[in-house]
Amino acid sequence: MITGRIVLSKQDYILELTVSGHAVKRGQGSIPCAAVSVLTGTFARLLEQEEGIKIQGGAENPGSLVLKIIKVIPEKREKYLGFCRFLLEGLLETKEEFPGEFLLEIITRD
Repeated sequence: MITGRIVLSKQDYILELTVSGHAVKRGQGSIPCAAVSVLTGTFARLLEQEEGIKIQGGAENPGSLVLKIIKVIPEKREKYLGFCRFLLEGLLETKEEFPGEFLLEIITRD
């Protein structure tokens, strides 16, 4: 099973993202595992490439990703919120389509 944990601000900014595990393979691979990997990996790469957004962490082990968002300058907040919404919608859709294979916890912090 894949587990994910997202810590959100009240404004829906992702403050922390943790994903780990693998899903059951069907044939050549696992659709939910691929979906979660592509969504979270793309999110991480976009943040790494964006000047004005500072993150900490990464994918230190296969099947895991830990990110903490350190800083988003005011000029990048709207763009960052778009990245966050895209990731959240994609992960929620994956959770809905594969309920026994992807567990997602979303926490809102003050």
